[in-house]
Amino acid sequence: MVRLQGNALTRTNDSNRNMESLLKGIGANAVIVNRVIERIIAQQEDHETSPRISNLNSQLFEQSAYYLRAGGKRMRPFTTVTSGRLFGDANEELYVAGASVELLHTFTLVHDDIMDADKMRRGIKTAHEAFGVPAAINMGDYLHATAYFVASGIASPDLGGSVQKSLATAARDISMGQNLDMSFEKLSDVTVNEYVRMIDLKTAALYRCAASMGGMIGGLNDRGRVSADMNQLKALEIYGKNLGLAFQIRDDYLGAFGDESKTGKSVGNDIRRGKRTFILIKAMELASVAQKEKIWRVAGRLDVSESALSDALQVLRDLRVDSKSQALSEEYERKAVSALDIFDDSEAKRLLTLLSEYAITRES
Repeated sequence: MVRLQGNALTRTNDSNRNMESLLKGIGANAVIVNRVIERIIAQQEDHETSPRISNLNSQLFEQSAYYLRAGGKRMRPFTTVTSGRLFGDANEELYVAGASVELLHTFTLVHDDIMDADKMRRGIKTAHEAFGVPAAINMGDYLHATAYFVASGIASPDLGGSVQKSLATAARDISMGQNLDMSFEKLSDVTVNEYVRMIDLKTAALYRCAASMGGMIGGLNDRGRVSADMNQLKALEIYGKNLGLAFQIRDDYLGAFGDESKTGKSVGNDIRRGKRTFILIKAMELASVAQKEKIWRVAGRLDVSESALSDALQVLRDLRVDSKSQALSEEYERKAVSALDIFDDSEAKRLLTLLSEYAITRES
């Protein structure tokens, strides 16, 4: 059980043990997904007869693995595989589907880093810093195409284009969400509802896709397929959506109030860049004129002093935006868990429930 004390989340011993088992499961799943990804990279073939052309294209294949080999928890593939396990043992197709989701996610990271002019990702240079902007754009496009290529190879005659359509819908939604995210930076009156719609598109779309793909593919075997009916697929979409919303709101929280030694990110960067997160939007809704002035001295100014940033962060705490942010992420976490009520109790259901808890309590 997780308990909120003041602004801090604490766990009971049982909850700590459950979380340890979840993280162990995420890690074990990541090992298999990583093997699938490495196999995909190794299988890239260039049919050119010219050794020089083959060598040049091999550079693209290696670049496409740059972020994938830099780490990551693989939470989206874990969502895919565990959702599929609601209907039977994990099968090869589930891990392939999870890999396709991770490839699409990695594509978004490459392009996001270019648009945000970020210099570091997972402790290494961002792709555009390492290879140049043109190469990074092409690398992202290659990852995008490869995600669909991989998904198209999932063997099941009755799936039709459902898996690819789910992936394509997520990619479309992510693009619209990114457009809103960039557009909001030019506006001073973004509402909480508009923000939630933006992260529903930009972040939750891929979790929604990951969960529903698991339902489509789960139970696949040589004797046929036992997978989600329409009501169960809808429940998985609702679960994925609310998991993604909870995850992103917690991310916003960590960006303003997290421990840099755990997050690996500079606290306050979102505010410095003027990102319209829940933290900033809610603060401007509640702040006095004097408090707003302190916040706007920082928001959208990358060269702001540490003292000004500290003053702005204190205003956010005074307004209790930290606890309000956590409360909102918990609200979506409850909706995610509630969506699983349609399924019988199982180890997969337990892990999906714990995953939603992890989304709102993680420190990195």
